Amino acid sequence: MNRTVALLWLLVTLLPFAYMFYFFGEMSAPFPKDHSAAEAQFNFMFRLHMAVILGCWVLIASYIVYLFKTTHVPVEKRALWAVVLFLGNMIAMPIFWYLYVWRPLQIRPAGP
Repeated sequence: MNRTVALLWLLVTLLPFAYMFYFFGEMSAPFPKDHSAAEAQFNFMFRLHMAVILGCWVLIASYIVYLFKTTHVPVEKRALWAVVLFLGNMIAMPIFWYLYVWRPLQIRPAGP
């Protein structure tokens, strides 16, 4: 994996955090009095929320596939990381990314 792909993966990994702040900001704003505006806002937020949930599932799957395909994660830690990524996904994914995606990219092989 090259650095550009790794950084794009990190950006996608951090999008649920950004959505969480956006969601709480929207929910703390006053609700529209107009019925059609309130319904439109609800429909938009519902669709966006479902898209973020599906995106999180895709992210979890991508991290678990990477976990079992890479040689950077020790074999004895793979099952533990699979459980941690599945259960603690939004918190665990950036940590896993740093430890097993970014740090190995920083180690450059010696050569010409």
